[in-house]
Amino acid sequence: MTGCREHIIMQVSLVVAAVDEFYGRPVKSKLRVWIEGERLPVDKQDGYFVFINIRNPHIVLHVEGPQFYPQRIELEADEIEKYPDRTLKVRLLPNHSYPIPYHTTCVEGHAPAGSAVMAYNHEYGEPFKLLNPYAKKSPLMEIFHPETMDLEGKTLIIQNKEGTKDEVFGIVKRDEAGKTIYQITPPPQNDYKKIGTKIFPVYVSLADKNGEYYLPIANLNSEKTMFTFWLSKDGGREQQSDIELVSGRVNRIDFN
Repeated sequence: MTGCREHIIMQVSLVVAAVDEFYGRPVKSKLRVWIEGERLPVDKQDGYFVFINIRNPHIVLHVEGPQFYPQRIELEADEIEKYPDRTLKVRLLPNHSYPIPYHTTCVEGHAPAGSAVMAYNHEYGEPFKLLNPYAKKSPLMEIFHPETMDLEGKTLIIQNKEGTKDEVFGIVKRDEAGKTIYQITPPPQNDYKKIGTKIFPVYVSLADKNGEYYLPIANLNSEKTMFTFWLSKDGGREQQSDIELVSGRVNRIDFN
């Protein structure tokens, strides 16, 4: 009788890179990372989690840790190829348990459960700039920014020279066409000129099931700084207002 041995080919389907959004570096603390209906990933102990032989065409990814708001991300398996080395960067947002350095500027308060609280700094030292004009609805944008800054997975806001229009978008990844060209989503619906257009990083927090949010903000150099805040749910912007933050303390802002 001849025995039959089954050979299973192990293939990397997806690598998840967990990034601490406050410091911009890999998360070293313990995380729970899983995909619904799939085997658990290999934990590489350096913020990377490797999923082998994903079977489902629709992926529901969860990333959780005691110091961060939980993340739930949905994507199609055939989308993975667009990420460099099949690696999806997930930026984790600090919650109240995060060990914030002393004298860090923070914002906390209440907002509708499940909504995102977003803000950007009007006085950000050197706003990013366009290297070429942006044509409305284009999935690509060419951005000039400090070489040391990693934009992948970040949320940004683009604003015209006159300050009369602005739009929020996210960086998917750097495009193969060049190191300053990025794939973005959702694409802005307006044209933006190269000269005078400004691009700012957006700070993001999430309101938990109790309607509480917590947003630490690093590196504010002046005693008081003006920010624009708004609520976002399903891509919309609500209750937008300009609010002056006092540096080095906890500022409270409640949204109805």
